[in-house]
Amino acid sequence: MRSVCGVFLSAVLFMSCAMGPDYSRPDIETADQFRMSDTEGESIANLPWWELLQDEELQHLIRVALEENKNLQEAAASVEEFQARVFIARMDFAPQLTTQLNAPVLGKFGGFAVQGFPSNFSYFGIGNLNWEIDIWGRIRRSNEAAFGDLLAREENRRAVILQLVSGVAGAYLDLLQFDMQLDIAKRTLGSWEESVKIAKARLRRGVSSRLDADQFEAERANAAARVAQFERQMVQKENELSVFLGRNSFRIPRGQILTEQIFPPKVPPGLPSELLQRRPDIVQAEHELA
Repeated sequence: MRSVCGVFLSAVLFMSCAMGPDYSRPDIETADQFRMSDTEGESIANLPWWELLQDEELQHLIRVALEENKNLQEAAASVEEFQARVFIARMDFAPQLTTQLNAPVLGKFGGFAVQGFPSNFSYFGIGNLNWEIDIWGRIRRSNEAAFGDLLAREENRRAVILQLVSGVAGAYLDLLQFDMQLDIAKRTLGSWEESVKIAKARLRRGVSSRLDADQFEAERANAAARVAQFERQMVQKENELSVFLGRNSFRIPRGQILTEQIFPPKVPPGLPSELLQRRPDIVQAEHELA
């Protein structure tokens, strides 16, 4: 009986000496919502905002970016790498077997037979079986750390996806805005060109002075400069969007114009702080610190 009690007490003592405490998320008292707010946070957080972007061309660009973007491919490869690391860490729980086989030839040196010694083969093998009992929790903590790193990389992949989708959508909407501004600038340039023609005709007839005609010419030049500016910004934005897509620069096809776009509803005030737990960067930091 005493031996049984001794073994039990020894086991309890060893378990109490395990490496590090178990991680538990701190319990912080926060209000479910702000005062004077009737908004349900779950209803907003669960909205399929991606599907609310109903422009077919934009949806196609997002799908291409998710398939071809290099940063996302790197993040996905990192997840696969840490999955392999978790598998390797779990192998520490299993017995470790090492073997060594040798077949030396007696009576030979440097591949040549030595006179007076028979040339005989000698076979032998050595095996070593080790199994570490995780008394102090080293292997268990190592597995927890590897799994936490894997979860952190998975959240990093989610963060890359969110940044990629928002970047593609933002660049596409900027293109639509430049389209509208460029159209207005071109129509303005056309109006100033007509005004310049009228001013020159009035100048030839002596109705107006050269100063008036020069002022119209200056305004026409300013309008032409704005057209060139919007065209340059449009090309730069298309280059930026091409980088998101992982392709060489090309002209981005457009779908609906900006005024016909259906945007998600605005996020109302009064959402609970638990929505922060949905942010991949915050969850990633938690797994890295755990």
